[in-house]
Amino acid sequence: MDFHHWVFEITDMMAIICVHIGSYLKIKKRSIGYAFSMTAILYFTLRSAHIGLISQGAGHIVSFSLAAYGFWKWRRDERKGPFHGMKLYRLRKNEND
Repeated sequence: MDFHHWVFEITDMMAIICVHIGSYLKIKKRSIGYAFSMTAILYFTLRSAHIGLISQGAGHIVSFSLAAYGFWKWRRDERKGPFHGMKLYRLRKNEND
């Protein structure tokens, strides 16, 4: 194996670790998780295009777009408050009590 092969092996493994860290951070509701995931997805998009896997690169573009949308929606909902989108019902005191 030549040097370039090892470089790609190491960068691929770093990107895989980055995706898993991003997933864990998103589960913990940390917005930085999106940065980890989107960076790794962008790397895999470029890597796929570099080796000629155009359909796989296109799939990564879809994944990147969904991650970007998820980040945008998460930030929008966070600004609106913790109960945004939830219907809250106030309990009425029964007049007969």
